[in-house]
Amino acid sequence: MKIIPILIISFFAVSLLGVLTHFWHKWFKTGVVLHVLSAINESVWEHMKLSFYPMVLVMVLQVLLTQIYYPGFWGCAAIVVLTATFLVPLLYYPVRKILGREVPAVSISLYFVCILLAFIVEYYLVMSSFNAINDTLAWVLLLMTFIAFAYFTYFPPKLPIFKDSIYKKYGEFKQPFDKKSKRVHPLKKW
Repeated sequence: MKIIPILIISFFAVSLLGVLTHFWHKWFKTGVVLHVLSAINESVWEHMKLSFYPMVLVMVLQVLLTQIYYPGFWGCAAIVVLTATFLVPLLYYPVRKILGREVPAVSISLYFVCILLAFIVEYYLVMSSFNAINDTLAWVLLLMTFIAFAYFTYFPPKLPIFKDSIYKKYGEFKQPFDKKSKRVHPLKKW
C-alpha cells in the first residue's frame, strides 16, 4: 500500500478517536484509565491527550497493518506523535490571542489542523527514511509523555495550560452538565 492512502486513513482514524476520547469522560465518568486517556475538562493540557493517545495507537496500527516499518521508524513515529500533541498549545494560544476570546469552532478546527500537520511531517520523514532517533529513545519519549499526562491529570499545577477555559478551574471537578440538571453546557449553546 502506498504511503498517501495510509496517511489519509490514519488522519481520519486519529480524528475520530480524538473526538470520541473527548467525550469518554462525560459518558463513563469513572475509572483511573479513563481519566488518564480522556479529557477530563476543557483545558489545553487535557486536549493534548486527544492527539497523543490516538496518534500512538495509529502509529502502532500502521506498523502492524501496513508494514511501513524500517529501522528508526519509531523515532519518526515519536516525532509525529509529539508534533501533533504539542502543536495543540503552540497553535491554540496565538490564535486565541489574535481573536481575543475562545471561539469553539476555531479551537475544534485547530485540533484537526494539528493532526493534519503531523501526518504531513510523517510523510516527509518516512519518504526520507528518517533514522536519527533510535527506537529505544523514541519509546522513552513516548513513555515520559504518557507519565506526564497520567500525573498531571490528577495533580495539575496552577499554570494556564492546565486551567479549564470554561469553568476556570484546575483538574477534575463536577461540571454542571454532568449533573441531572437542566443547565446546558456552554459549548452546546454555541
